[in-house]
Amino acid sequence: MLRFLTFLFLFLSCITVSLSNRLCYGTYDTSDNDAYNNDNGTCSFQPPRDYCFFAINNHKIVTRGCSQRNPGDIGTLICLNHWIYDPINNRSLYCCQGNYCNECPDIEELCEEYAQVTSLLNVTNPPSECNTNLLTCASSSSISMTSTPGISLSQTPSSSVTVSSTPTPTPNGLSQTYIVFISATSTFLFILILIIVGFFVFSCITRGRRRDPSDHIIEITDVSSSGVSSSLRGPRLLQQRTMSHDVTKISVIGQGRFGKVWRCSYEEKHIAMKVFKNMHMAVFKREVEIYDTYMLYHENILRFIGHDQIEFADTIELRLYTEYHENGTLQDYLKSKPVFHFPECHQMAVSLSSGLTYLHKTIVAGKIKPGIAHRDLKSSNILVKTDYTLCIADLGLAIKQSESGDGVDQIPANKLSGTKRYMSPEILNESLDYGRFICYAQSDIYSFSLIIWEIFNCCEIDGVPRSYQLPYCEWVPTDPDIDQMKQCVCVNNRRPTIPDSWTESETLSPIAKLLDSSWATQASSRISALRISKILKGIDFKKEKIQNE
Repeated sequence: MLRFLTFLFLFLSCITVSLSNRLCYGTYDTSDNDAYNNDNGTCSFQPPRDYCFFAINNHKIVTRGCSQRNPGDIGTLICLNHWIYDPINNRSLYCCQGNYCNECPDIEELCEEYAQVTSLLNVTNPPSECNTNLLTCASSSSISMTSTPGISLSQTPSSSVTVSSTPTPTPNGLSQTYIVFISATSTFLFILILIIVGFFVFSCITRGRRRDPSDHIIEITDVSSSGVSSSLRGPRLLQQRTMSHDVTKISVIGQGRFGKVWRCSYEEKHIAMKVFKNMHMAVFKREVEIYDTYMLYHENILRFIGHDQIEFADTIELRLYTEYHENGTLQDYLKSKPVFHFPECHQMAVSLSSGLTYLHKTIVAGKIKPGIAHRDLKSSNILVKTDYTLCIADLGLAIKQSESGDGVDQIPANKLSGTKRYMSPEILNESLDYGRFICYAQSDIYSFSLIIWEIFNCCEIDGVPRSYQLPYCEWVPTDPDIDQMKQCVCVNNRRPTIPDSWTESETLSPIAKLLDSSWATQASSRISALRISKILKGIDFKKEKIQNE
């Protein structure tokens, strides 16, 4: 694009130079207009308004020079490529354009043209002075010509005729038609360049917005001012002040091991603000880094808005801003609603599997969006949107797939991070291969299967509603430790109970089979998130709905 614009600029520059001042041979006295005189016997003119000219008197070229700017002067008469008679000085003038076009005129051609003009006007006695044998041209008749837009000729003493004609170009000059063509072309190219430049600038400005259609996610660069910094996800194109100046806290909506979650007001919209404790700086930075991953944008992954570090006298407040979803976490939503029907549960499961599939997937589109393993999937880290689909949140413990293959970008310092109830068998017994990304993804599938069980365990069956239960609630306390979970999951090989009614249902029996393939003890036996998503989308719940009715 830049090379093309440079070429057009140079082309227009050449045209501009070609239409700049040119030179004529000059013996015409223009002492009142020094701009047209040079020391070397030449004068300059500026097309298309000015011309070179030469004058013939008594079979000889008596003078030559440039037209003048002053209105009414001989040089300003419209005589381009035509003869014009100067009765005051008893001479015939011929005007042309082009460098030194008045140096050595083609007398034979000029006289032939003069003869054609007099024949057109039915001049009975054309001047005998125009004789090519004498190689001179002159005129003793009182003839004058203009070309605005035609040629007006009058012959003394009585006749007057007006004829429309197009000026004929000289061999060494530029015709008026050619000058007009060049001017029009230059104007067109100039407008074209403005359009192209405007389109290019507009594309640059809007390119980032097309990548993330959220109307309130603004892409900015880090700003440091008075101990405050702010940044947003994706390519940072703009600069603006820290978000904290425009955020107003409303109420606390959650409390986790890393800090509080606030509902806030920002630009007349509600957003969520997660405030990390100072001791969890590493988790805060990791979550920001994960959210900044190229192309990490999906309707079933919580949208990131920005982050701030607010420095106080004795502490630093770490703030992470995301979308706000008023329905809260999946766990709270399942507890609060008394009855769930299969279509609603099915929709939540499909949306959650879509988000996890996208998170695990590696995408190559110019740059690379690496696979990401969550490492802390649980129902309290899943949010319910207004359309009752789900989105995955809390990426502070997530890990990326390395660009070189099945490796990871960093090996976790704490290998037992996560929520104990949702830890996979290989994490509980510490047999997980911490250097391979696929192992973390398979561990996510185990945690995901427990969430799917939580959802469908609340589903009404045969008109009987079911209340919410935590996985393994029959065998472990509300806050189990590692040893209790290891005994339950690894030693006793227990899994959440699947009701008998599931196997009798045409829609819930595929869910039971899906869970068996997802929480298998051997990680390599678990199916992928993509496979789970396809199975869930393929379940036809319409038959079950008709039977229940």
